[in-house]
Amino acid sequence: MSNKKPDLRVGIISDLHLGFLGHYNPNYYGLGQGPFGKQELWYEYALRYFKSRKVDVVVIPGDMSNACGYCDIDDPNPDKKGVPLYKWWSDEEKTYENGDLASPEEVIESGRIFRKVFAGTDTQIFCIYGNHDRPAQALEVINGGNRNVWQEAFGEPYSRVNVKTIKGFTFIGGHWDYEGECKEAIDKACAQNPNKPVFYVQHPVIADTTMDSYSGAHRFDVGRNLVKDHENVIALIGHTHCPITDERTIWQSAKEGDAKCTVISCSTLNYADSTGDLVRGENLWTKHGLILDVNGDDIRVERLSFYTPEMLALAKGEKKKQNFKKCVKSCGADWKFTLKGKEMDWEKRAKNAVAPEFPNGATAGLARGTNFVEVHFPAALPLDTDNDLVHDYYAEAIEEETGKLISTNQIVTEYHVDHSSDFFSPYYQITLWNLKPDTNYKISVYARDCWQKKSTNPIVVKFFAKTLKEDAGRLK
Repeated sequence: MSNKKPDLRVGIISDLHLGFLGHYNPNYYGLGQGPFGKQELWYEYALRYFKSRKVDVVVIPGDMSNACGYCDIDDPNPDKKGVPLYKWWSDEEKTYENGDLASPEEVIESGRIFRKVFAGTDTQIFCIYGNHDRPAQALEVINGGNRNVWQEAFGEPYSRVNVKTIKGFTFIGGHWDYEGECKEAIDKACAQNPNKPVFYVQHPVIADTTMDSYSGAHRFDVGRNLVKDHENVIALIGHTHCPITDERTIWQSAKEGDAKCTVISCSTLNYADSTGDLVRGENLWTKHGLILDVNGDDIRVERLSFYTPEMLALAKGEKKKQNFKKCVKSCGADWKFTLKGKEMDWEKRAKNAVAPEFPNGATAGLARGTNFVEVHFPAALPLDTDNDLVHDYYAEAIEEETGKLISTNQIVTEYHVDHSSDFFSPYYQITLWNLKPDTNYKISVYARDCWQKKSTNPIVVKFFAKTLKEDAGRLK
């Protein structure tokens, strides 16, 4: 963490989901209390940390609200017999008692808290509507606009293309469904500032770049077409909820034909998700943010976790004051790169990654069934602790007589919380299925990093699968 003031300092938090009611765990600290739950407290804590770091701008790539997210803004909702969006609300998440008006209040609250924290400073806010903000967005655009929510929230007129210049750097934002309208602004800014970063902010993922959390996410190719030819664009995206402990949440490529821009998936201040993974443990513990510094050609990104004992003490009311500058944890080594150097190139980083390994002499315990085995094993250790974690464990069963691969399985670790060992289990369990009784198997367990590079010293166990006679005797 440098004390030198950079040319530009950006604080980034995404997917606030204010008003989140704690559907998964209503007793969780930070949820389920007050008109907006306590999620607004975590938002305020993040802002106070950013204030302590003297950021020039706070960027929020959408989903200030936790409101209903998947409705067509411009057309009547087909499931509600032609009633426009601003006149209906889902039965599951009513905001008003009679449920007949989509609430913009959570978006307005995000602006109110920002003004409260940064009163008397020059720090600006730059955000866009995400899919969960659509009820508020609808009030801006349906029937010529029923309410100027953006003006109430952020003190500026709503525009379908949001453009600001902050300390000489251009920020361009495309609201949900209107990203495609940003092309002219992006092309112009990049032409005028060919040697400076141009920041483009949208909520959905940009296809074929950073990791995402939805199998259908590659349908979002609109954003890619906007930025793929601009080497000086840094795209900040929301929506994925992917933890920034994962190295794949920043993307550059030196490969011919790939997009030339830099893309950062800005994680979440609420709950974690991850491509193809079942997030292990309490995914509501993921409360991530970023600080991005620009110094000439050099760009540095700090990865931060706000879920710390100090922040929890505030949320619980056990402490009234904290030194916010000391209240965060690292989510990994800083990302340091230039726009042209492609230091964050995926292929290069995957090639240079060091796989995690098990401790010397590590062994596994087995619990056998007729057609399955439970494998119990100790945690592996990341060797390159600055740059990666143990992302998951992969196990396989090979039939000894034929050499045929019979069964595989994987489990993810608690990597989504932060980069410390506080949340990691000292041991794990994985189950392999479809085994035949009276058969010899070789079980191998590997630890893998996020690039799927696996350990060179797997835990190997050979065993004879349970016989049918053993089960018959047990069942008598």
